[in-house]
Amino acid sequence: MNFSKKLQAQRSLKAFKSMNISPSKFWRDNYLYEGPSKKIPSNDVLALELSHVVQLNGRLLEIDQFEMNESPLTGEPLPIIKELEVLEENVNLTEQLNMVLKARQ
Repeated sequence: MNFSKKLQAQRSLKAFKSMNISPSKFWRDNYLYEGPSKKIPSNDVLALELSHVVQLNGRLLEIDQFEMNESPLTGEPLPIIKELEVLEENVNLTEQLNMVLKARQ
């Protein structure tokens, strides 16, 4: 790969990464905040809405007819219906219906 193509690829990758930093909504101390996903501690509660990209892994606490496109992870062409049921130990990742997983690029 010549120098100019390598430089162009590096710039494109940097631009793509900067676009991928979308804010997340989260609850802390009974207030709803919005901020960078990278700065949200693991004990905060995320607030997901229609068409949000999941920025962090998490367990679902409350849902209302929640479906999630997990095709990059599972290969399933249709959205997965999520549930709040407690799961047995050592459940396969694709069967963890009470979890949301960070979107993989």
